[in-house]
Amino acid sequence: MQAAATGGISHEHTCQLHPPRPALAEKYSIQRPAGDRERDTSIADYVWLPFRFEGDRPYLDWHDEWRIEDYE
Repeated sequence: MQAAATGGISHEHTCQLHPPRPALAEKYSIQRPAGDRERDTSIADYVWLPFRFEGDRPYLDWHDEWRIEDYE
């Protein structure tokens, strides 16, 4: 994305996908980037969404609420 096309605003975000298996990825392992560990996450604007795959195709189904246990 070129900065000139967006008025100098970057719309790039870090994304990490964690598979629901094996053993639910070591029982809900969540990784954060290295300089992010000391931040106050109570004010974070992270969004955790469940992806599913059919073959090689990823799907993101919207749910108003979900629990990781629903994918065990």
